[in-house]
Amino acid sequence: MISNASPSVPTVQPGSFLTLHYRLAGPSGDVINTFGDKPATLSLGAGELSPAMEQRLLGLPEGTRTTFELPAGEAFGERNPDMQQWVARRLLAELGDPDEQYTLGDVVQFPTPDGTGSYAGVVLEVRDDGAVRFDFNPIHYNDAIAERVGLPGVLAHGMLTMGLAVETIVEWLGDSGRILEYGVRFTRPVVVDTDAGADVQVVAKVGAVDDDALRIDLTVSHEGTTVLGKAQVRVRAAS
Repeated sequence: MISNASPSVPTVQPGSFLTLHYRLAGPSGDVINTFGDKPATLSLGAGELSPAMEQRLLGLPEGTRTTFELPAGEAFGERNPDMQQWVARRLLAELGDPDEQYTLGDVVQFPTPDGTGSYAGVVLEVRDDGAVRFDFNPIHYNDAIAERVGLPGVLAHGMLTMGLAVETIVEWLGDSGRILEYGVRFTRPVVVDTDAGADVQVVAKVGAVDDDALRIDLTVSHEGTTVLGKAQVRVRAAS
């Protein structure tokens, strides 16, 4: 690892928008590996990576290639039965679409109290009064955990899907720094087959144009089902 950076070389800071290749692996092998394809894009502090992973990226100079290991439980936390909780329908309506219908296995993104990040919960049960029981334990890296909560296997992290979707326009833009704002609503999970992986289709179109920016609308689907709702990217117009 490079520990001392030249003043002229940018380093990773809180809030940095990164374009990088990375490999995430566990005892059974790779979970995510972007080195065979296009690099990933993500924003630090937006909840796309766990805090432990983000801490290890902070301060790294541009161009660094490094490896680090996280002890069991540090990356995503140990499984905690207290993290299965009921959320009232009223609160769900305040945080999202009041007309949303929740079903077993739906992955729902919640904002952190300070509004700077997010975390995900999986629907386990829906009551007649509309309250929903969520499992907020990690489900994105372990088949056993995923199956234990009634899912068919590991889910691609919603933030990973979000990052992969926006990558489709980065090459067209020519500069990821032109991205001013990016938002999505997580509507359905992407189940990753252990052997075959998962295919995600992305269709991008220009939805609006003003004097200094464009709004690009993304349609993101997996096996014919939309997995990201209201996926919109605001980009600076080319000079």
